[in-house]
Amino acid sequence: MPRQGPAQHTDNTAHRPLKPLDFGPPSNSISPMHIFAPALALLLLSTAATAQSYDYRTLHLIEDRHTHAVIRVTPAPEAELPERGRANCNDVEGLNRRGRNTALAFGRMFQRSGIHIDEILVSRLCRTIEAGKLLSIGPVREFEALDPPAADELPDARLDAILGRIDSLRPSETVLLIAHHEIVEALTGESLEPGEGLVFRLPPFGEIEVRARFGLPPL
Repeated sequence: MPRQGPAQHTDNTAHRPLKPLDFGPPSNSISPMHIFAPALALLLLSTAATAQSYDYRTLHLIEDRHTHAVIRVTPAPEAELPERGRANCNDVEGLNRRGRNTALAFGRMFQRSGIHIDEILVSRLCRTIEAGKLLSIGPVREFEALDPPAADELPDARLDAILGRIDSLRPSETVLLIAHHEIVEALTGESLEPGEGLVFRLPPFGEIEVRARFGLPPL
């Protein structure tokens, strides 16, 4: 039987309900607090949410056993064909400026976090290979199963190959996938925009558990 991909999200962060703002007894006059306090509260909530999304400490979850990460660097669709491998990439348009900046920013994020990456798995598309090299955080290996599928749905055999490759690692080893949106959704059940990533765990003979989402500040 084909192996199942995504399991349930395991982020157990507690969310406390917000208490209503108390501005005192009703009055015929309108104080400045009545006008500015709601806007200030919304600004603080927005700032806190943004800080949590770009918090580098999320990456340290990768240090747990059987835990890995997947990121998305370039937008779809990819123009070049997977068959155009490493030898022909000089003849194919590579990452645009935004794509290069995104890959470099991800590389700096991982370097500053001190997280060790044993292997970076990428598809055979030239832009994905280039992104893996720009990270400069580990050896880059092309993996055919990560090529974007011809149809919207990823075949079970491809999904099994990706899960089997991750399963073959030692518990302490960490892999980083640079994947296209169809691959991310098939593996995790979640979607990523360029500049975003997921930390996930794959226990032995288990299913993928998404542990956290991380991302880059707007470039």
